[in-house]
Amino acid sequence: EKISRVDINEFDVMRLRYEEFDAAREVVIKGCREGQKLSKLAIYSIHRGQMDQSMKQMKQAASTVPAMMNIINKHPALREGSFNNVLEEWCEANLFFHFVQTQTVIGIETLLDPIFNQNSTTDGDVNNYKVEDVVSVYLGGLVDLTGEIGRLAVAAGTKRDLIKVKQCHEATCVISTLLSSLPPSQTLKKKGNAVSTNLRKMGQILYELSLAQRGRLRASVDTSQEPEVGASTKHED
Repeated sequence: EKISRVDINEFDVMRLRYEEFDAAREVVIKGCREGQKLSKLAIYSIHRGQMDQSMKQMKQAASTVPAMMNIINKHPALREGSFNNVLEEWCEANLFFHFVQTQTVIGIETLLDPIFNQNSTTDGDVNNYKVEDVVSVYLGGLVDLTGEIGRLAVAAGTKRDLIKVKQCHEATCVISTLLSSLPPSQTLKKKGNAVSTNLRKMGQILYELSLAQRGRLRASVDTSQEPEVGASTKHED
């Protein structure tokens, strides 16, 4: 009688699972590519002042998430990488949009509850996403937001808009302080230096612009004290 050394049926099951996982990964990667592209376009639109266009692009990006979320729930291993990246990019776009409109930073619940489209559980988990994973996505977008605020500061600096540069610098200072108060995490370890770099660059812009404005003010004062061209002068005989 022939004896089977290996259960072939088990290997068939494993092969089918691998094939199913690979197919799911391809769907997620494709969806993430589209969502990330739309989120980046939304950020570009905000920089150009095209707020309506940006809002439309962000909504389109958000519409790609539910289908991917269903797959992620079935294959949690696919959360890492492309899917988390697209969520961070979407967060960054929305945070930037809200900042430009209100000069404030939108909160995590207001921002992410609609995208997950499900109420939190008693443990704070949504759609099988642990609360710390949701926080990580938000923090990643928040760190990247400081880069976009930095670009706003550069644009304001070229227009010599000292007030706007100060607003950008102050907002980044607050974000940096709050992030530094949190316990170390993988997200902050990976991206934490970016906030310091962005803050330092904005500080330099603010310093140089302040010096330039003081110089112009001093020149204006000196000029105002000079006699007007053609003004008569008295001579003592």
